Amino acid sequence: MRKSQSAGDSAADCRLLPAAFVAVTCHYDILDWLEPDWVLDMVTGRVERRLLWRPNIELEIYKTSRDSWKLFAPHHYLNTSEMKNGAPYIALWDGVPVACCVVGTVNKFNFHRISRIVTLPDYQGVGIGGRFLDTLCELYRSQGKRITIVGSHPSILSHCKRSPLWMGRAIDHAGTVIRDKNKPAMTVRKRTTASFEYVGDGNPKFGGKRGQHDK
Repeated sequence: MRKSQSAGDSAADCRLLPAAFVAVTCHYDILDWLEPDWVLDMVTGRVERRLLWRPNIELEIYKTSRDSWKLFAPHHYLNTSEMKNGAPYIALWDGVPVACCVVGTVNKFNFHRISRIVTLPDYQGVGIGGRFLDTLCELYRSQGKRITIVGSHPSILSHCKRSPLWMGRAIDHAGTVIRDKNKPAMTVRKRTTASFEYVGDGNPKFGGKRGQHDK
């Protein structure tokens, strides 16, 4: 007879598996209720692929007040300070706030930049942030405005580099010396950052040909 594992050992084994939730049961009647993605039947030794589905997510996007940033600020990977400038937008899923994006104005020539974007932790990993970002930027582009984003977060860089809606502009590698004429001392960039411009469906309104993303 195989020696049974303790509850602690079982929990440790489950944490090593590439899954969000692992259920162990001897009851077949709960399968329809749980709707698992995969089922391993220890009696037959067979692995069955079942659902592997994603929920249908419909977002409502609104321009909101700067006070809304307080809900999202603790979850921003760099800046948790109070927002003093920019136009904040909020995304709702079934009436619940799930993401926030702030658009700042770079200059008076209809040029804008995404200054902050956050998806709450409970709603990350299903594509909300990327779709929210693209939809908002398309709104600005449809009004004849240019909009860019500068970031260092892996998910932002991956989305913009992978999407045909974005065109790479520049990469500033970590260690780059930053010279500011208003400051007596030079500083060194701590993170590699990349800038992208939203070009939409591949037909930029502002001239030039679409280029490849910077490598």
